[in-house]
Formats: sequence, C-alpha cells, structure tokens
Amino acid sequence: MKNIKKILHLAAGFMLLLTACTEKDIEVTPTREFKEDFYKKTENLSIALATTYNYLWVRTGPWGNSHRAWGNFPSDDAYTGGADDGDQQTYQDADKYKVTPLDPAANLNTQWSINFRGIYACNLLLDNMPPTSDLNIMAIAEAKFLKAFYYFELARMFGGLPIVKTTPSPTEMIPRSTYDETLEYIASLLREAIEAKRLDGSTPALLQRSGLSGPNNGEVTLAAAQALLGKVYLYQKKYSDAINILLEVDKNPNYMLEANYADIFEASNKFGKESIFEVSYAKQNSSNGTP
Repeated sequence: MKNIKKILHLAAGFMLLLTACTEKDIEVTPTREFKEDFYKKTENLSIALATTYNYLWVRTGPWGNSHRAWGNFPSDDAYTGGADDGDQQTYQDADKYKVTPLDPAANLNTQWSINFRGIYACNLLLDNMPPTSDLNIMAIAEAKFLKAFYYFELARMFGGLPIVKTTPSPTEMIPRSTYDETLEYIASLLREAIEAKRLDGSTPALLQRSGLSGPNNGEVTLAAAQALLGKVYLYQKKYSDAINILLEVDKNPNYMLEANYADIFEASNKFGKESIFEVSYAKQNSSNGTP
C-alpha cells in the first residue's frame, strides 16, 4: 500500500510540472536562427564560407591519413618506407593496391564521411545564399569549386558516387551514379564556377592571384578551378579539352616554374610561383592547425 501511495505522489508531482508552464514561459525569444536567415546576412558570409573550407583538412588518426597522403601512397611520388614490412601495414598495402574496405586501419569510412560533410557544407551555402552581391557570387563560385574538389577526392578512391545536388532531407535515399556520371557532374560544377560573373556581367566571380604574399592566398582562384577542371578532363580522357583549359593556366603570368625544383618544398616558399591551390592553416590551434 505504501508503494502505491509513493507512485501516486510521484505521478501527481509530474502532472504539476506539466501544468506549471505558462504561455510566457513557452513563448521565449529563439536563441538560434534558421539557416536560411544565416546565409542571407552579410555579416555571416565569412563564417559560412569558412565552413566549406573546413573539410580540406582530413585527419583520421595519429598518423594523419589525409586524402593527400592516400592519393600518393599508390603512386611513384611516395615511398611508404618504414622499419620493416609490418610498419604501418595499411600504408604498405596501399602502395601495393591491397587495401580492402574491411581494413580498420585504412579509415576508408572516415574518408567517405568527411568528404561528404564537406559536400553537405557546400550544399547549405549553395542552397541558401542569394547571389545579390559580388561577395556572395564569389562565395557561391568558391563553394562550387570546393564541392567539386571533395567529390573528385571521393571519386578517385571509390569510383561512382551518390550525386547530392542539394541539401537532402534526413530520409532521402540517393542512388549511386556511375563513375562517368560522377566525373561529368564534377566537371559541370567547375565550369559553372569558372563561368560565373560578378554583377557587372564581365568580371569573373573567382579571384585572380594577387601575388605571392597577397591577402587572399589560400582562397579558391580562377586558375585553381581551371587547373582542377583540366585534371578532371584527363580522368575523362577528354584530352583536347584538358589541353585547352590548362593552357589558360599556363598563359597566366602569375604562375611559373621555380628555377630550383627543391624550392617548392621550402617552408619559406609558401604560396610560391608554382602553387595553384594551397591550403592555408591557422596558427591558433595548438595541435596541427585548421584551414
């Protein structure tokens, strides 16, 4: 009987909590704003754009399994090295094209998810930022480049991908496209970024390089989009198209070869003459920095 009374008292107290709220308590000023409003405010532009750059840095473990590293392990550009064949076995397997999706050390699932997070961030900006100013138009073009960049990294590792053109709903299922369809979608994003114009209708939306120590170093430029498009064309075996677009970069006086090849890798030569797109890291982070 005592237990029944305790239960009744608890139930009554819970009902009092439910009925104790007033309209004044419920109708409070929202502490967060809808994302659509966020992207329409000029003061939020730099934050919105920085989010799309954030996923250029993909670090999945203490050894830094970045997409840049994975792009070089299987190539002649890198020697995986190590003390013996068992040192970083996953890297050794990548060098021999023996890595499988079941290898937990490969972190392939993280490579997939991180790049798609970057694509999601780009879609949020592209879906919600109005092209009402030159800065907005430039941000939209940069987001298209970055979306293409993330997709290209994924396509080189996984082949055909789900093409997520807009921000998906939580329950939306997007089928996987073919490898050729994926490459063509990437190329279309880059063409749109290259062809985008500011409000005057003639000036390219993307920046031109402003010098080796320019304040916009680290941002997407017109030449970066042209260079990446040329690379995509090579993967598509569209060699004439690749030559034509890459010649635009070659003719650009802001880029040229270093007299000494080794100078490319000098820390003092950051954003050097050969650098077309380089990720810039903030120093504030006590670990490895962020873009």
